[in-house]
Amino acid sequence: MEDGYVIGSYGDGSAGRSRARGVSGVDGVNATWARGDDDAASYVPAALASVGLSIDMILPQMMRILSADVERLDRMLVSAEARRSAALRELDYHRGPLARKLRRAIAEAEASEFTPDAPRIAAQAQPA
Repeated sequence: MEDGYVIGSYGDGSAGRSRARGVSGVDGVNATWARGDDDAASYVPAALASVGLSIDMILPQMMRILSADVERLDRMLVSAEARRSAALRELDYHRGPLARKLRRAIAEAEASEFTPDAPRIAAQAQPA
């Protein structure tokens, strides 16, 4: 369960959730119950029974409610994977030409270092 949400069953049999505003302790009970705390594990069924509900009634409703969130997250994940794949494809496309340019530039730089004019140019650069 999400912290701070109260699951309810309406007269028409539909399920819903609403933010628990002003309901003291709901956030803490939800969190401790979800973590498996023994005190909350005994409190939650008693609290549900006091309003005519049980865990067996709540869980299918909660799955129905949260399935839209799971589907939305799945669509977001598929979209992110597609963007990642496209970015990697572009990197591969541009990596080959860039590597060739870098190799050419390195070869040109290395070749210029070993020209016979290099010592003469270096001597001219030094002040007398």
